[in-house]
Amino acid sequence: MSTVTELRVEGITGVDEVARVQAALREHPEVRDVMVELVPDAPARVSVVTLEMLNVAKLRHAARDAGFTVVEASVTRDAEAAAFAAQAHARQTAHSRAAHVAD
Repeated sequence: MSTVTELRVEGITGVDEVARVQAALREHPEVRDVMVELVPDAPARVSVVTLEMLNVAKLRHAARDAGFTVVEASVTRDAEAAAFAAQAHARQTAHSRAAHVAD
């Protein structure tokens, strides 16, 4: 079972900051992947993938030590199942639309 912790992080504005926050978060052995999405005029979206639940305070601390501020955090447990469910819904919606157009 995987877990995805979504962080909204202030202070990430370019590739140097992306690399710095990724390196800081990856220092935790539980972290499998870190993805960063820059958002204009808003905190960056940082997704941290772990196999087990990781204390959000540890991630906040790592980001702070790297010079950033976490302003929001949310956790999705069993992220693979959640992603599969979302993809299944999207496929069903696309299939329904295609069938409706064909009629």
